[in-house]
Amino acid sequence: MSLQDIPLKLLDPSPYQMRSMIDPNGLNELTASMKRGGQQQPIKVRKVGDRYEVIYGHRRISAANRDNWETIQALVVEMGDEEVLWAQWDENEYHENISDYDQARWLKGMIDQGYTQIELAEKIGKTQAWISYHRAMMRLEGIITRVILSKLTEYQARPILKVEEKYWSKIDEELVIYHDEHGELPSSSFIKDIIQHAQNEEHDEELAKTDEEQPRETMEEYIADYRAKHAAPDTEFLAWSLSEKYGLPERESRKLARGRPAYTGEPREAAVPTKPSRYEPPQSPTCRCPLCGRDSADKTLIISNFVEDKEMAQKTLHDFITEALRK
Repeated sequence: MSLQDIPLKLLDPSPYQMRSMIDPNGLNELTASMKRGGQQQPIKVRKVGDRYEVIYGHRRISAANRDNWETIQALVVEMGDEEVLWAQWDENEYHENISDYDQARWLKGMIDQGYTQIELAEKIGKTQAWISYHRAMMRLEGIITRVILSKLTEYQARPILKVEEKYWSKIDEELVIYHDEHGELPSSSFIKDIIQHAQNEEHDEELAKTDEEQPRETMEEYIADYRAKHAAPDTEFLAWSLSEKYGLPERESRKLARGRPAYTGEPREAAVPTKPSRYEPPQSPTCRCPLCGRDSADKTLIISNFVEDKEMAQKTLHDFITEALRK
């Protein structure tokens, strides 16, 4: 173990670095503090070949780079991978701003070193359930944006992990939009609403795709198929089904369910009025011949059947009868 001034260009971040994100506000404060009072505590590194791997002190290195330092004071130690992981945990154990995702990354590293969940639970004083919930967050890596993961709690991640992976990208998009607008993540209940919305959109897209691929069943086919499958069809249910499936008004769907003729969608012909319209002249009634009893709309035709005089045939039926009675 030795204390040295090491050039910043020779430092590499540790693959076991516990922090995935550095708070920009905190980094600004640290930069101002180091610029004003210098480096208060050395960083810890281990030598790997001709370079140095940082065990902890990444924020101080970032602050030094921002202030254009050339070297930084470091404590050079010899450590194996497992020792580095434990040093990371000890350094950050009491830091409240270590995210659940960062703890999940650390747990993954320890599991890779051969530890079991039971052993880890005993060593760090946590329950196995705590370790399981945190480890599960690693499934979201690569799909959920790193910024979102670094702020997501394991409790908020639970409902996301319960749904299929095909929904995760859509959920991530909604979380990013919310984070950009509010500067923080929504509550767990709101995240459940986002998940439900993503599932509904996926369902609607699948239905639309199915409708495009398969021809839609006509109302007549649907009704015939329903009646064929049910010996005693429920007309109320059938009416409701027609309204939901084809968007029919309730009155029309009830008619169809009761076996009335289906509405084709074309305008119906207006019923013939029993009385003449006040806006149209009344049509001439059918004439009945008083001699033979035959009906005809043509008075002249009736009269001409019995009168040889063509001029006489041009007279109305009333005039003809009057003339006949006079004779």
